Amino acid sequence: MEFIGRYRHRIDKKGRVSVPSAFRKILTEEYDNRVILTNNQNWLEVYPYQVFKLRKERIKALPPTLDVVEDYKLFHYGDAFEYEIDGLGRLFIPVYLREEAHLGEEVIIAGGDEIFSIWDIATFEQEHQRIKNNFSNIKKGIAQLGV
Repeated sequence: MEFIGRYRHRIDKKGRVSVPSAFRKILTEEYDNRVILTNNQNWLEVYPYQVFKLRKERIKALPPTLDVVEDYKLFHYGDAFEYEIDGLGRLFIPVYLREEAHLGEEVIIAGGDEIFSIWDIATFEQEHQRIKNNFSNIKKGIAQLGV
């Protein structure tokens, strides 16, 4: 199963947000409820622990002498936070990650195949509009890749 769809949720005063029930079902049935939360410039990415671990192994196989590899690891892993979804289906987002992603009280949680992301609503709407305005070119690019 993949994480698909987008949902609007609120972050409570303790920094917790409810994970959409469809996403919780995937985390419970296919994974072990542990996630890695990390920064991706203006939004947060949420990886099931096992998916993050596989990606980390692929990154580890790259030449460590390349600056881009070291920069990626410092940014992506340095901001990472491991968390287990609580019994009420909530995810805790540390202050430093909320600040990095400029998250307000209301957020968008969007599916992204094997991961999902958490966005400030205004940032998500801007990015969504940018993609929408360019979607015919994006479809052509995907077609050229054979999909």
